Amino acid sequence: MKRFILLLFFYTIHSFSQEEAQDTLFIKYDRNLLTRHLDVDNSRYYYLIKGTGNREDLVYFYEYETHKKLSPKKILSFKEVLINSDAYYGKDKLQDSRLAEYLWKYEVILVKGDDYIELGTVYEIE
Repeated sequence: MKRFILLLFFYTIHSFSQEEAQDTLFIKYDRNLLTRHLDVDNSRYYYLIKGTGNREDLVYFYEYETHKKLSPKKILSFKEVLINSDAYYGKDKLQDSRLAEYLWKYEVILVKGDDYIELGTVYEIE
């Protein structure tokens, strides 16, 4: 099935077009809620979010850079972030547009062991 990207938004730490600095969400990797896949066309990794893609839209993360030795003040569980987004509309189902709007407010860093992975939020509609 051919996908049409209606809205594609990448937000990274390297986004110099923003006038104000965004808050950063440090999220602990949870393999029950995030699954990592390789985009063979771009040789880059992305993370699917459990509970998304239930309708004609989808939100996911694209992996940018990996950093070492960052000092986050607080690391949240991804479940906390999903609850804070107010995107749940049923048992384990997320409203993708609402989740994307919430995540776009932040720079998202995924914490996997000693690695801090810079992520971009992508929202697309078929």
